[in-house]
Amino acid sequence: MIPVKKYFSTGAAVVFVVTLNLLLFNVLPVFAQLRYFPWKNLSLQDVINEAEEGDTILVAPGTYSLYYDHLVIVRESLTLKSSHGPEKTILQGRGRGPVIWFATGSKAVLEGFTLTSV
Repeated sequence: MIPVKKYFSTGAAVVFVVTLNLLLFNVLPVFAQLRYFPWKNLSLQDVINEAEEGDTILVAPGTYSLYYDHLVIVRESLTLKSSHGPEKTILQGRGRGPVIWFATGSKAVLEGFTLTSV
């Protein structure tokens, strides 16, 4: 009898089958995306709403008067970042309330903006 080589150990075969199932049923995690604003005719709130967990939204320089009184971020992990710093990127809210509302438990990051309210 000719000896047959064993190409996979039992552990490697299990890992292969599990990986194949994940690929076939498309349950692998989606990787975070870099999104840009302004984008098409969307408001900043629209871009935030369309973002997925872990995404980064890079905001171009400018003064952005918010359509609503404030921005609402409900994602647990999201980064809202200015491309050129607070001197050149201003978010202008309306009224006395906060310019940005973060959902309870959110670990969202806000970086490089000047926040004002009129």
